[in-house]
Amino acid sequence: MSSLEGIEVRGFDEAMKTLEPGRMNGPIKDFLFAAGRTVKQRTRAAAPVRRGTLRSSIRVTMSRVVPPKWATVGTSLTRGGFPYPAVLEGSARYHFGGGSKPTKGWFSGAAASASSTLDRLRRTMEARIFKKFEA
Repeated sequence: MSSLEGIEVRGFDEAMKTLEPGRMNGPIKDFLFAAGRTVKQRTRAAAPVRRGTLRSSIRVTMSRVVPPKWATVGTSLTRGGFPYPAVLEGSARYHFGGGSKPTKGWFSGAAASASSTLDRLRRTMEARIFKKFEA
């Protein structure tokens, strides 16, 4: 099983055993790259900002196998070992920089807002894969 924040592909590993990975690489890699970039842009736009450190720390990582199986968007930013971005995401108790605006859901909400774009990218990937096997 492979996933990208809300998109789950069941049977991916089994399907790849029967298909030629080289033919699948381009469409899957392009999809994961574009999907990761889309989620990263939405997340950066929604990130609580005081100095921009959190916003600029958001990165996309993609698997290096052929074809790639996953992409993740996240940050490893901490504040003295305290997982500040995760706490801002998950708790209504914390506010960014002592401000009054709650930050709960800033990360997951940004990712969820990209769902229609991710669906469009997925359909494009599927069409490219089907086209490769029709020829």
